Amino acid sequence: MNDPITNTGVRRITLGLLLGGLLLLAYSVLQLFLVPMAWAAIMAYATWPMYARLRRLLRGRATLSAALMSLLLMASFVLPLLWLVAIMRTELGSAYAAVAAYLAQGPRPLPDFVAAIPWLGFALLTVFFFTLVVSWVDNLIRPMVISSASRTPFLLVMFGVLGGVTAFGLIGLFVGPVILAVLMAVWREWLGQQEPTADSW
Repeated sequence: MNDPITNTGVRRITLGLLLGGLLLLAYSVLQLFLVPMAWAAIMAYATWPMYARLRRLLRGRATLSAALMSLLLMASFVLPLLWLVAIMRTELGSAYAAVAAYLAQGPRPLPDFVAAIPWLGFALLTVFFFTLVVSWVDNLIRPMVISSASRTPFLLVMFGVLGGVTAFGLIGLFVGPVILAVLMAVWREWLGQQEPTADSW
C-alpha cells in the first residue's frame, strides 16, 4: 500500500530538489549581472524621492517623469565623463608630441607585447559580436526557445543569452534563455496559486 503522507513527502522533496537545481542554474546564468543590477536598485531607491517630486510637478505623467529622470541620471554621469575626456585630450596632446619626437629619431621596432596585441581587430570583433548577438536574440533565439505565452521580456532574454554563453559556452545561447524562461514560468505559476489564498482571507 502507498502511504499518502510518504508520497506527499517524496513529492515535496523532489519538487524542492528540482527548484533548487533551477535556482542554481539561474544563478549561473545571472551572476554576471547581479552586481550591476544591485547598483541599479540602489540608485533607483536613492533617487526615488526626486522622481516622486518630479512626477508630482508633471501632474502624474509617469512616462515623461521617468524619461526626464533618466536624462538627469545620464547627465550626472556623462558630464563628469566629458570633463575627464577634456583633461585626457590635453594629456594625449602632450603624449602625441612625445611619441612624434620619438618616431622622428628613426624607425624603431615596436615592443613585443605591443606588437602582439591586435587592438583594432579586437575592437572590430567586439562590435561585430555585440551586433550579431542583439540581432540573433531578437530575431532567432527568442521566437525559437521562448513561446509568446511566457511573455519573457527582451532584457531577460538578453541576460540569458550573454550569461548563458559565459556559463555554458556556445550552447548557452539557447540554454540560458530557456532556464530563465522556465524560472519565470514557475514564478508566475506560484503567484497564480497564491492569489486564491490571498482572496480567501
